[in-house]
Amino acid sequence: EVSPDGSKAILATREYDFEAKKFDESLWLVDLARASTLDDAALRAHAHIQPLIKGSASSARWSPCGDWIAFLSDRDGDKDEKMGKVAIWTLPITRPGEATLFKRFPVDVENLDWTPAGLVVSAKVYVDEDASKCALRAT
Repeated sequence: EVSPDGSKAILATREYDFEAKKFDESLWLVDLARASTLDDAALRAHAHIQPLIKGSASSARWSPCGDWIAFLSDRDGDKDEKMGKVAIWTLPITRPGEATLFKRFPVDVENLDWTPAGLVVSAKVYVDEDASKCALRAT
């Protein structure tokens, strides 16, 4: 995912944790502008790449202004048993700061994107008609 101004990119990596028996996805910030000025040795040393989020992070998207990224994570936060495991987190890119919980939903979120009006999310939901007489309404 390349930033709106084209100077940076977010790179996602996936690594298997044998002890936890699960995949961990991490996010890295790639400084494309700096990469174009580096020699081969500095590029091989990844001098233009820095870790952003280690562990559980995926689906990173730049804000339209390029100051923030939003991403999905099942990292610890204000967990509520009635809410889904995966939530939206935001991280400032142009200033120091930690990732903060933006929104947790009652279902696991799969995709997100920014619009001029804000973030848009989508989810897949399985409804067992025999087990529930409740209606599912999307807003």
